[in-house]
Amino acid sequence: MWAADGALLRLRLPGGRIRGDRLAALVPIVERFATNGVLVTRRAKLELRGVEAPTAATAALDAAGWLETPTHERVPDIVVSGTPVCGGEATDARTLGHRLHDALAARPPETSLADKFLIAIDAGGVLGVAAVHADIRLDRLGARDWRIAVGGTRATATPVARVHGDADAAGCAAQLVRGVAERFGTQRLRTLTPAERTALTAELLGPLPAHIERPLAESDRFIGYDPALGHVLSFVFGHVPAAALALLAAAAGPDEIAVLPDRRLVVPELSAGRCRELRTLGAIVTVADPRAGLAACVGRAGCAQATTDTRGDALALAHAMPEMASAGLHVSGCRKGCAGRRASPVTLTARDGRYDVIRDGPPDGVVEAQGLTRSQVCTWLSRNDQSGERR
Repeated sequence: MWAADGALLRLRLPGGRIRGDRLAALVPIVERFATNGVLVTRRAKLELRGVEAPTAATAALDAAGWLETPTHERVPDIVVSGTPVCGGEATDARTLGHRLHDALAARPPETSLADKFLIAIDAGGVLGVAAVHADIRLDRLGARDWRIAVGGTRATATPVARVHGDADAAGCAAQLVRGVAERFGTQRLRTLTPAERTALTAELLGPLPAHIERPLAESDRFIGYDPALGHVLSFVFGHVPAAALALLAAAAGPDEIAVLPDRRLVVPELSAGRCRELRTLGAIVTVADPRAGLAACVGRAGCAQATTDTRGDALALAHAMPEMASAGLHVSGCRKGCAGRRASPVTLTARDGRYDVIRDGPPDGVVEAQGLTRSQVCTWLSRNDQSGERR
């Protein structure tokens, strides 16, 4: 796949985990071929950016054992909630993820799914994936039960079944995926109405239970250190330079790093010195960092549709208005919202080199002020926040 800054190569991580020593083997490939480093995607993948020699880079990745087999390439994306990396124990979510992956790899080769078909497995907690909008969700209920739901986030997906145990949940979800592939092919479940989703799943899984309880509410986003979790950090806009990859690999060693679909990383151990080094390379190590509230697409540097320096403008605004940025600022290069389609407290959507201002809405939401420069955005937000008025 090509972008304005060159080719990009995406690498899937089984279960959203990667050992430090395996990551270390990726660093020289990134240094040699990816001029713009690595992007952590919203599907917990590693994306090599700015690859000028994709054929040679692919060969290097293949030699290092990074490429998937054709059988595993056919498995749709599965994102799994994070689990504590300090104890070394695999939790139900990871076990379920492995079971489901193996079941889907065995499905008939003639069946196909939409390229962006997504399955989310969420055990809850501060490392959960509640906000992921998936075609199929498996959300934990209590100690061993799972709720299967389709077409949405933890809060909005349509519940279709409750099953007990990892094996039954994996089998039920695999049956649902096979049925979707046979009946709908490349259509996304999110495009079906709730009534259509219920009818489909009743046909495949049996009648809908009279009542399926909802999972626990979404937890606040956590960044920082917790003895039970490890060091939870992220990088500004998900961009990880090769030097930061090397530091993370050295810190983890033979242990695993968890990669979450909201672009957070969970590292077993980081010294104070390494934390400082990582921060100079773009790492966010505390939720108090105003950059933690930023979202921005690649902008005109890597996308022909964008007309502004989205990330440069987002960082400048975070420096000028840290409280506003901490609360949530999304700077989008166009109305598509490639960095996220959810509502944000403040969204700036680029148009003809300037910004339209949207509050409490997505990039294609209701515009309150239009055609502003970055400095005019600061003035407008300051004046309206102080007056409490909306225009």
